[in-house]
Amino acid sequence: MKKTDRNLNQRFIEHCVTADLFNGRPRVLAAVSGGADSIVMMNLLSENSAALGISVTVGHINHMIRPDAGADMDFVKRAAYAAGLPFVSECCDVPALAAAAHDSIEAAARRARYAALIRMADAAGCQAIATGHSMTDQAETLLMRMIRGTGPLGLSGISDITPDGIVRPMLCLTASEIRGLAVERGWTFVTDSTNSDEYFLRNRIRARLMPLLAEFNPGIEALLSGLAMDAAAVSATIESLVAPMILVQDGLVIARRIESGSALHAYAVREAFRIVTGQPLGLSRTHINALAKMLQTYEGPAELHLPRRVIARSTRRGVEFERVLDGPPPGSASRARRP
Repeated sequence: MKKTDRNLNQRFIEHCVTADLFNGRPRVLAAVSGGADSIVMMNLLSENSAALGISVTVGHINHMIRPDAGADMDFVKRAAYAAGLPFVSECCDVPALAAAAHDSIEAAARRARYAALIRMADAAGCQAIATGHSMTDQAETLLMRMIRGTGPLGLSGISDITPDGIVRPMLCLTASEIRGLAVERGWTFVTDSTNSDEYFLRNRIRARLMPLLAEFNPGIEALLSGLAMDAAAVSATIESLVAPMILVQDGLVIARRIESGSALHAYAVREAFRIVTGQPLGLSRTHINALAKMLQTYEGPAELHLPRRVIARSTRRGVEFERVLDGPPPGSASRARRP
């Protein structure tokens, strides 16, 4: 193994250990799409399994978006067997799911992917699901959130580990380093044609904005990754302060009013929305400002219709959040006409 390879491998191990990714999670499902990031992750996890105290199963999802998706699944199966790893897979008709939910392909694919990974991990007896998100993905995510609009908590980006056992062992390596390692080690991978489709914001950021920023600072990926780490620490502190303000009761999520917590009201309503929807994103600054005002001062009953079919109601004890999944969206003319 070349010196550069050893350095990257050591950084990978140190990140896994420092972030405590596999403590109490010795059986790992590696989510492998066939791209460079996931193929390198699969091989690094396999080669370092003894050092990390883990066993690895490879999981692949065919999203049925591209005509060559079936070939990708066969490729990943061969790569897994070549690495001496068990392989499991699942097919998800993402275009059909997106159409049924009136949602974007990106959003439908993300939901279907994580639901399928959890099913496969449970069936294989795995306690952790490893994804191949890189430092480059982290940098792109921060820029994407800035462009769309975010607050300090949104800058925390992609987490090393989530409460439901999703771990990201590759956040310590850039996409360039990962591809270089794949070439050096002779690990072949496939290229998803949709990664170059600039219809998607992330791809435009990757193709246009990141190279421009690198002209100002060649270490921009590491810089943004460090910002994400700092924001994650701040986020954890704020969430601990907000937690006593949140009450889940009778199918409602309630952000409770506290006189000394005016600075926390915006974070409390954001957290209540996350709990009721299961999604951290979806509220604009205008939404959050309006909700924080409702929470800070009770001025009588009031109601706001929010994204993701959520209704927020101002009451004497705070702001109650309810998600209405049946019928037309809350606030629509068709719902208003219903008897």
